[in-house]
Amino acid sequence: MLFRSTFCIVCVGVLSVSLGCGGAKSKGLKTVPVSGTVTYNGNAVVGALVAFHPVDPNSGGHSALGTTDAAGKFTLQTPEGGTKLAKGAMVGDYQVAITLDKPRADTSTDPMAGSDLATMTDEQKMEQMSKATGISVPKVGGGQTPTGAAAGQTTQMQSELPAKYAFPKESGLTATVPAGGKEDFTFPLSDN
Repeated sequence: MLFRSTFCIVCVGVLSVSLGCGGAKSKGLKTVPVSGTVTYNGNAVVGALVAFHPVDPNSGGHSALGTTDAAGKFTLQTPEGGTKLAKGAMVGDYQVAITLDKPRADTSTDPMAGSDLATMTDEQKMEQMSKATGISVPKVGGGQTPTGAAAGQTTQMQSELPAKYAFPKESGLTATVPAGGKEDFTFPLSDN
């Protein structure tokens, strides 16, 4: 879907800037523990990608990502460049995007298809987003490449959350990460 592809481009672009502009400064990021819970209409959201994007992209902050578990809980990690991930997020103000995409059975040319995001690592998701958008993102971690559908045959992805949550500036979701970290963020999503 168009909104999903746009979200992927935004995510990859922000992460590319965060990873590419840091140079030697990006090593040893000062991060603090950040975790929380995502619900949708009162139920835990399983397998969602939670992305914290700095409100001011020129602040020197970095985007942080996490995936929700069976209880809807996530823990953020911040790419440091290369294969390193820092646990947590940097102190600062963030706009938050949350996506949960599942395969829809049909054939198409969607390059993000053929993989279940709920079972992929964050590194695998970033690799898939890179393939889908054509924007090179440095590989983070040593995860295996996800297996997709046969060449030329893919599966369309379908969002299981309202589209607005996929866009950091439109989601209405914000977070301020304090100096001591925060491990109880709650994002109660709804159809409204």
